[in-house]
Amino acid sequence: MSSKVAVFVDGCFWHACPVHYQAPKTRAEFWNEKRQRNRARDEAVNAQLIARGWIPLRVWEHDVKADVEAVACHIAELVRERSRER
Repeated sequence: MSSKVAVFVDGCFWHACPVHYQAPKTRAEFWNEKRQRNRARDEAVNAQLIARGWIPLRVWEHDVKADVEAVACHIAELVRERSRER
Protein backbone atom coordinates (compact mmCIF):
# COMPACT_ATOMS: atom_id res chain seq x y z
CA MET A 1 0.00 0.00 0.00
CA SER A 2 1.19 3.51 -0.80
CA SER A 3 2.49 5.70 2.00
CA LYS A 4 1.36 8.83 0.14
CA VAL A 5 4.30 11.06 0.95
CA ALA A 6 5.08 13.78 -1.61
CA VAL A 7 8.59 15.20 -1.38
CA PHE A 8 9.54 18.63 -2.73
CA VAL A 9 12.99 20.17 -2.74
CA ASP A 10 12.43 23.91 -2.66
CA GLY A 11 15.18 26.07 -4.11
CA CYS A 12 16.45 28.76 -1.78
CA PHE A 13 16.07 31.49 -4.39
CA TRP A 14 12.77 30.41 -5.97
CA HIS A 15 10.96 29.75 -2.71
CA ALA A 16 12.52 32.53 -0.61
CA CYS A 17 14.45 30.52 1.94
CA PRO A 18 14.48 32.50 5.22
CA VAL A 19 18.18 31.66 5.64
CA HIS A 20 19.63 32.19 2.17
CA TYR A 21 17.25 34.23 0.06
CA GLN A 22 18.72 37.47 -1.22
CA ALA A 23 16.45 39.71 -3.24
CA PRO A 24 17.86 40.64 -6.62
CA LYS A 25 19.00 44.23 -6.96
CA THR A 26 17.25 44.70 -10.30
CA ARG A 27 13.56 44.22 -11.06
CA ALA A 28 12.84 43.92 -7.35
CA GLU A 29 9.07 44.24 -7.75
CA PHE A 30 8.96 41.49 -10.39
CA TRP A 31 10.99 39.09 -8.26
CA ASN A 32 9.02 39.85 -5.12
CA GLU A 33 5.76 39.07 -6.92
CA LYS A 34 7.28 35.91 -8.43
CA ARG A 35 8.42 34.74 -4.99
CA GLN A 36 4.98 35.41 -3.53
CA ARG A 37 3.30 33.47 -6.34
CA ASN A 38 5.65 30.54 -5.79
CA ARG A 39 4.91 30.49 -2.06
CA ALA A 40 1.15 30.76 -2.66
CA ARG A 41 1.34 27.90 -5.16
CA ASP A 42 3.30 25.79 -2.64
CA GLU A 43 0.59 26.37 -0.03
CA ALA A 44 -2.18 25.50 -2.51
CA VAL A 45 -0.41 22.30 -3.58
CA ASN A 46 0.13 21.32 0.06
CA ALA A 47 -3.56 21.87 0.81
CA GLN A 48 -4.65 19.82 -2.22
CA LEU A 49 -2.36 16.96 -1.27
CA ILE A 50 -3.51 16.95 2.35
CA ALA A 51 -7.14 16.94 1.22
CA ARG A 52 -6.35 13.79 -0.78
CA GLY A 53 -4.68 12.04 2.13
CA TRP A 54 -1.07 12.80 1.24
CA ILE A 55 1.66 14.25 3.44
CA PRO A 56 3.63 16.96 1.65
CA LEU A 57 7.22 17.17 2.84
CA ARG A 58 9.20 20.23 1.79
CA VAL A 59 12.94 20.36 2.26
CA TRP A 60 15.23 23.24 1.43
CA GLU A 61 17.83 22.98 -1.29
CA HIS A 62 20.52 23.95 1.21
CA ASP A 63 19.58 21.05 3.51
CA VAL A 64 19.99 18.56 0.66
CA LYS A 65 23.34 20.09 -0.28
CA ALA A 66 24.53 20.08 3.33
CA ASP A 67 23.54 16.51 4.20
CA VAL A 68 21.66 14.53 1.59
CA GLU A 69 21.91 11.37 3.70
CA ALA A 70 20.12 13.02 6.64
CA VAL A 71 17.36 14.25 4.32
CA ALA A 72 17.01 10.78 2.79
CA CYS A 73 16.82 9.20 6.26
CA HIS A 74 14.13 11.69 7.28
CA ILE A 75 12.11 10.84 4.17
CA ALA A 76 12.54 7.10 4.74
CA GLU A 77 11.41 7.41 8.37
CA LEU A 78 8.33 9.38 7.37
CA VAL A 79 7.45 6.77 4.74
CA ARG A 80 7.91 3.95 7.31
CA GLU A 81 5.72 5.77 9.87
CA ARG A 82 3.08 6.47 7.27
CA SER A 83 3.11 2.82 6.08
CA ARG A 84 2.55 1.58 9.64
CA GLU A 85 -0.48 3.88 9.97
CA ARG A 86 -2.16 2.38 6.93
